[in-house]
Amino acid sequence: MRSLINHYYKIKRMRPFGAILEIHGVVFIIIGLCVLINWNQPLTGLAMAVAYFGIIFVHECGHAFFAKRFGYAVTNIQLSFMHGICVYDDDDLNEWNEVVIAWGGVLAQLAVVVLVVLLGFIPGTDAIPAINDAMGVLGPLNLFIAFINLIPVSPLDGATAWRIVPLLWDRWRPRRKTKKRSPFKVVK
Repeated sequence: MRSLINHYYKIKRMRPFGAILEIHGVVFIIIGLCVLINWNQPLTGLAMAVAYFGIIFVHECGHAFFAKRFGYAVTNIQLSFMHGICVYDDDDLNEWNEVVIAWGGVLAQLAVVVLVVLLGFIPGTDAIPAINDAMGVLGPLNLFIAFINLIPVSPLDGATAWRIVPLLWDRWRPRRKTKKRSPFKVVK
């Protein structure tokens, strides 16, 4: 029999971007611990844990969105304690697509940060402790996780994502050269 912590559980009714969603057993343990630690306010613990794993889920959905846009089949999204994995068919993956897919996770996280900031302007949202704590996770902590993920070290997305700089430079440079023509017309 498999132990709870060494097993991914498939969520059958949820298929983001056609992928099979798998959640590692330790995620359920962490959510339970968050509820137990906040036993005076269990909804706050639950909201914070769900918000944290929601960040990982949104990040992986960002990768899946761009992979799907480029025509790759997204097969699995796996969520674990510290990270997630988006598995897609990359048989004919070119460098540009790989880089954009790597940025997809961080862009999805940044969209959540913008949404949280906008929701912060709605009066009364800070009156409910569970919502207030979840917004703290989805805002500042989410932004921190996004920046950490952009560190250019493997296995973080930054190792691939920052290759966008030379790719953009190569795309921009040929256009720049064609614009530099002599302002004088040569007449023979």
